[in-house]
Amino acid sequence: MPYWITPPSLLAAINITISRTATLLLLLACSASINADTLLKPYQAIYGTKLGGISAEMEQTLNKEAAGHWQLRSYASLLFASVEEQASFTEADNQLTPLSYRYNNKLSSKRNSELVFDPKQKTAVDRLHSKKPLTLPDNSYDKLSFQIQLQLDLLKDPEFSQRTYHLVERKKLKNYQVKLLGEETLNTALGKFSTIKLEQRRPGKDKYTLMWLAKDWNYFLLRVVRIDEGEQEYQIDLKQAELDGRKIQGQ
Repeated sequence: MPYWITPPSLLAAINITISRTATLLLLLACSASINADTLLKPYQAIYGTKLGGISAEMEQTLNKEAAGHWQLRSYASLLFASVEEQASFTEADNQLTPLSYRYNNKLSSKRNSELVFDPKQKTAVDRLHSKKPLTLPDNSYDKLSFQIQLQLDLLKDPEFSQRTYHLVERKKLKNYQVKLLGEETLNTALGKFSTIKLEQRRPGKDKYTLMWLAKDWNYFLLRVVRIDEGEQEYQIDLKQAELDGRKIQGQ
C-alpha cells in the first residue's frame, strides 16, 4: 500500500490502492441469476483523493477486447508525473485467468513491473526484475485482475464472508484476506448508497484497507480508506462513473 510524501508517490498511492483493494475496484453486472457471459460489463470511473492540500485523480476503464478477453486500465496524473497500470485476462464461468500486467511510473522506475503469466504451467515472471518464474497456487492474480475476481466472487456468492487471495507483486507472492464487516448507508458526493463494507489485510500486518461497495449498483466501489497504526492515512472516493453506459447515481 502507498507511502506518499511527494506528489509522484501520491499518484502511485492512488493506483496501488485502487488496485489492491478488494473492490477496488469496480463495475460488474448483476445478480446470481444472470448468465456467466453477462457478469462483466465495460465501465469508466474516476476516483479522487486529497492529502495535505494536494488533489489527484485516477481514471479506470474495463473494456472487452474479444470473446472472453478483457483489459483493465488505470491512469493517474498530477502536474508532470503519471502512473499507469494495465492488465489483460480471460473470463470463463465467472473465473478469471490473468495473462499479463504492466505498471509504469515515470518518476520511480524501481516500482515498474511487467508480469507475464503462463496459465498452463501455473507460473508468472516479472520480466523487469527476474528471469525465474514464480510457481502459483490457485486463486493467484495480479493487482488489477484480483479486483475483478473479487467482484465476481461477491456477485456469485451471496454468503461471501471471507476469502484469501494470492497476489503477484514483482518477484513476490503475497497473501491477502478479504472479510465482510457488514452493511452501511454511505453518503457521498453522488448521493446516498446502501453498501457492504469489506476489510482487506495481510496476515500479521498492522496496516489494512476498508472498502465500501454499492449493493444496488452491483457492488460498485465507492470509497477506500487506508488505516495505519489505528489512524486514517488517506481516503479515496468515487467522483463519477458509468457502467455499460449507465451513470452511477445514489438517492
